[in-house]
Amino acid sequence: MYLRTSQHQLLIKANPKNPKNPRMPSKNRDNRISGVQPLSRSKSFCLGYMNELGSRIGSKCRYAPEFCTKYDDRNHMRFEHILSSPMIDLNKLKQLAWNGIPDCCRLMTWQILSGILTIFPAQHGEILIKKRDEYNKFISTYFQNRNSTSNSATIRQICIDIPRTFPLVPIFQNDSIQSMYQRILYIWAIRHPASSYVQGINDLIGPILFSALFPYFGSDVLTSDPSTLDGQTLLDVEVNCFWLLTKLLDNIIDNYTPDQPGIQTKIRKVRRLVEMFDSNQF
Repeated sequence: MYLRTSQHQLLIKANPKNPKNPRMPSKNRDNRISGVQPLSRSKSFCLGYMNELGSRIGSKCRYAPEFCTKYDDRNHMRFEHILSSPMIDLNKLKQLAWNGIPDCCRLMTWQILSGILTIFPAQHGEILIKKRDEYNKFISTYFQNRNSTSNSATIRQICIDIPRTFPLVPIFQNDSIQSMYQRILYIWAIRHPASSYVQGINDLIGPILFSALFPYFGSDVLTSDPSTLDGQTLLDVEVNCFWLLTKLLDNIIDNYTPDQPGIQTKIRKVRRLVEMFDSNQF
């Protein structure tokens, strides 16, 4: 999933005046790449494509291309070059994403690498509509029954944890975002009874939410007011967050099941590695 944004990084993004902000580009960086022209505000593919895609799935809000201009560097141009192809080279995208993804390209890149979207952009609109319809069914099937006796413990724990999620970042204390969190976490928990909801899963949504909202607010997303977006757009953001969270957890679900076998396996691997290089520790 290449999901690397930590809580520390989110707090830095919430305070852009911090001189140690790692997202600020170097002024002396070489922007030239063979075969790829430097980007201009009117030529940013990622957000231009997302605007077109949004129109096809009925989104009323528009992405602002200027959010990409400060990332007109070598890495960003490489992403634009790959993602603008009629058939995306998945191996090249994986290799490029390993060292980090520009904010404005991250949502689309994650959706492709996770398997939510195919390598054929022409199919993306239809796929996203299906994903949205499927999620709407989950809301009516699962979330409407959240107060039933059998699920009361799950929804209660979720409601306790949501206000604790990045408490120093304004957007996570927004009512609409907290309602979104409640639906995402509860529906995921009910659909995965082997682990259900576990504390810590709520934190995983943070970087995903940032990437899903970035096209609308840019680097100000963490201090923005989501109520300025229409209901359909907020639903699309929620759908993107739910499916990306689901794909992420599919790969690490054994870290959350009883006895946490995934974590135990990793601990044994670390132990063997330490024994290999420093046997005196044992």
